[in-house]
Amino acid sequence: MTEAFDDASDLKLIADSKGYEAICKLSDEYSVFNDIENALKIDKFIKQKNVNQLPESIQAIITNKQKEARRLLSEAKDKISDAIIKGKFYIDGEIVYIPGTSAKTVLDKVLETLVEHTYSGITLIDTPVNTDADIRNILNGTVAVLDGMEPDKGAMEEVYRYLEKQAAAKMPTSMADIQSRYQNIPYGWKEIDIASVIARLIQAQKITIKHSGETIQPNDYRLVDFLRKKSETGFTQVSIRETIPAQKMKTVRDILKEYFEVMDVPSDEDGLVAFITKEFNTERFNLEDMDKKNNMVMHPGSHEIKEALKYINKVLLAQNDNIALVNAICDLEDDLLDTKDDMINVKNFYQSQIKLYDNALKLKHDVMDYEKDYLYEIPAIKDAIERINDITKISNNFKYNRIPELNDCISTIQNERNKVVDAKKAELNDLVDSCLNEVHLKADNEEKLKAELNNAIHQFDSRKQEISRLNSLVQLDAKQNTITALKDNIIDKMDRILNTDEDIHVDPVQPVKPVKAKKVRQVQRAVVFNQANLSSKEDIDRYVQNIKNKLLSYLNDDDEIQIK
Repeated sequence: MTEAFDDASDLKLIADSKGYEAICKLSDEYSVFNDIENALKIDKFIKQKNVNQLPESIQAIITNKQKEARRLLSEAKDKISDAIIKGKFYIDGEIVYIPGTSAKTVLDKVLETLVEHTYSGITLIDTPVNTDADIRNILNGTVAVLDGMEPDKGAMEEVYRYLEKQAAAKMPTSMADIQSRYQNIPYGWKEIDIASVIARLIQAQKITIKHSGETIQPNDYRLVDFLRKKSETGFTQVSIRETIPAQKMKTVRDILKEYFEVMDVPSDEDGLVAFITKEFNTERFNLEDMDKKNNMVMHPGSHEIKEALKYINKVLLAQNDNIALVNAICDLEDDLLDTKDDMINVKNFYQSQIKLYDNALKLKHDVMDYEKDYLYEIPAIKDAIERINDITKISNNFKYNRIPELNDCISTIQNERNKVVDAKKAELNDLVDSCLNEVHLKADNEEKLKAELNNAIHQFDSRKQEISRLNSLVQLDAKQNTITALKDNIIDKMDRILNTDEDIHVDPVQPVKPVKAKKVRQVQRAVVFNQANLSSKEDIDRYVQNIKNKLLSYLNDDDEIQIK
């Protein structure tokens, strides 16, 4: 141990790898170290020997030496402690007097003072944080700050001065650079505290953060990771914020107030940028939603929607750069305000008139595509459809104020159509009654036809219920054929029931002659029985005679006529 101090007049404590030294001068005699060495030699000797095997006289000497060694060590400890308490310390080349009542207290103060000299900037962090949530609260501005008690003010000023120097030297600065610089001597800040200082500068709108070229807003959920994660800090650029001129800020706020028809627009840069981004993205979403409604049916205002979308997209292309975003709005002022005026009627149409417009078009197409033969020759319906065509014709000067007229057109078509439907239902109900009456006449109180008659009554009643539910002229028209077909089937079945008693016997001895196939002509009932108005016996005779002549002419070429 004395070997380490043979040529020394001072006891040197090396503070750190940078060469800072703390020198403690001891006022006591250095012979104390010789006493310590002797005590240690005695102790080592005793441990190496088996004392119990030595003569008692030797054991007594050893015991006395052990006592002497303990005394020497105790005295040495007291003298060293006293030397530390009364000593002078040299820290970073300066003599420092450290008061204290014990060696431990003095040495703790020495080390504390040494650290403060080594990490001279460590005290700049006066409000440390613990979690990412603390940093997010700083970014969101939800941390309460007392007047005159700005947290980490010195640290913020230090970092800002560094960024100013980097900017003057046109040197880019990444978050990784800042983390490395301020974790080392003479700062020694914790990684999370460095991120919090940057967060405070962001919230104070003094610096700009970009990640891979994209400007990151304070409310971006990724920002904490960009400030802390080692995989992200290298791509995160930190720079002094370029201030937008006050006059341009005012101009942009005036444009936004007029465009969005609001009175309150944020006056600070971050708030203004957040407002622009939110409102223009909402506007784009609404316009895109309108535009989607033109995928199947072209509506008025389609051109105006696309124009408005074009300019809004130009604004949002610059949303990753605050200055570019503000400049874009200023440059597009006239276009934005012009499209706003053009969109007034368009927005009103899509909010309150599009349903009426679509209903009118659908009704017109239903009439023209499915029921034209039934309705179009009705003057009121024809006029209403022509008005719908005129009102819904898309042009550059579309008359939105005429859209309410479509209500009258729809009402006219529906009323006239209901009349036709009611007439068609009445006609079919009469047909059902006529067919049922014919079935009654065929049954003629025949007992064997009673069950079939009851079944027929039930079926024709079902047909009337179906007719009452239908509202399509095409379907109603088709019912006429099904009703007459039902009547024919019932009559045919009744005939078969009546003829069951007439047995046809074939002589088994006589061979059955092959029957020649009949040549049957099928004719539609509507062809044979033309529509006519009969008001006298003579009219009926002529009508029946014409039918008779027509049927006889068919028999000239065919063996049988089948009327369907």
